Amino acid sequence: MLRKIDCVMLYVADIPAAADYYARVFGMRISWRRDHAIGLCFPETDAELVLHDDPDMPSPSEPHSWWMMWSPPSSSLSARAAR
Repeated sequence: MLRKIDCVMLYVADIPAAADYYARVFGMRISWRRDHAIGLCFPETDAELVLHDDPDMPSPSEPHSWWMMWSPPSSSLSARAAR
């Protein structure tokens, strides 16, 4: 069962402009910066949007890998589902 999305990575041509857009429109705040990437936090969750222009990471024309955190249902949920 999917419990949450930890991080979504998005290739952008202009990191500062994209970060400004997500901050103004969605209320996201910068949590970290690197040479080719910036991490933005969503207001009411610990999920993160990573904007990057790193040529060694997937480009817009390549398939992307999406990392998701999941956990199996608890034993109480499994027991209810088995009924």
